[in-house]
Amino acid sequence: MNIILVGGSNTGISYGWARQFQAAAKRHVVANRFLGAVGSLFGLLRLMEAEREGAPLPDLVIFEYSLNDMMLLDSGCVTPAQLRDTLLDVIGFCASRGLALLFLCLEVQPIGRQRVHACVAVVKDLYVEVAREHGVRCLTLDEILGPPRPEDFADEHHLSEDVSKRVVDRLLLEIALGRVTIPEAPPARPPAFFYHRTVAALPLGPCRRVDIASTVFSGKFLEIARGGASLWPGRGDLVGLMLRSTQTAGEFAISAGRRRLRKNAQSGMRAAAPRLMLLHYLTKPLACADDLEISMPESEAELIRLREDRTPLAAAPETPFDAQLLEIHGVMMWRRAAIR
Repeated sequence: MNIILVGGSNTGISYGWARQFQAAAKRHVVANRFLGAVGSLFGLLRLMEAEREGAPLPDLVIFEYSLNDMMLLDSGCVTPAQLRDTLLDVIGFCASRGLALLFLCLEVQPIGRQRVHACVAVVKDLYVEVAREHGVRCLTLDEILGPPRPEDFADEHHLSEDVSKRVVDRLLLEIALGRVTIPEAPPARPPAFFYHRTVAALPLGPCRRVDIASTVFSGKFLEIARGGASLWPGRGDLVGLMLRSTQTAGEFAISAGRRRLRKNAQSGMRAAAPRLMLLHYLTKPLACADDLEISMPESEAELIRLREDRTPLAAAPETPFDAQLLEIHGVMMWRRAAIR
């Protein structure tokens, strides 16, 4: 069986469940397509991009983004309605292509702020409910371990090596017993999310198209310098931008209709990944009607006057304002049920 693993940092760390799964699943061909610090919306994007690139479709998708969804819900970057639509699109993608799907529903360490653990309950219930409605196996930590304990974790967001092995043993058992099946497609439901790549954008001013390759995400990006802009097609709410952040990343502007926002592409997570690939979420989605503009204004004073859309773990730009660049791969738009 060909299996693709789509998940966050628990899927990427050296002692985590995914590395152990690849070593143990000797009868299967396993590809790991993780990216940390993003949620299920990036998981959906990952599946879309794999198909667009012409990669062979797997027999099974193991989808592990619930823990990150819990943190994103806590930070105000996503809503339960958005998460539900994302999971339904993942199910629809797999069902329409005949791919088996398993949701691996991890969670944060059971210590710390009460609000985080309220988000854990909301997201876990959402995954279980959506999975049950559409015939998807949803494997939670409660099923594998019983109620998770603080000592089951290496830190707040990562399982210990021993517990990761227990996750692997259970996954292999689920596969061997034939419990992982092709989901039932949501009836008469069109996709909710649409990803627009830079090839569809119209560059204006000092911009150039560049091919960027990395171990976690590659593709054609649009590099926008100060004074440059880009016009994008697409109707719906802008909810995410796929960016690369390096030492040159900084503040940029987003506008559609009468709304203009300021956002920071610089991230504190670059301490761990200096050339950071990241889906940047909008905390307040921006309604677009084929009128989205993403730009690098020349005037710092003008840019600072715009209302800021907060970037979690944002960091101060490292490069002088005039030398900052924006590197963008594409934008994700959400067409809610009311406007589809």
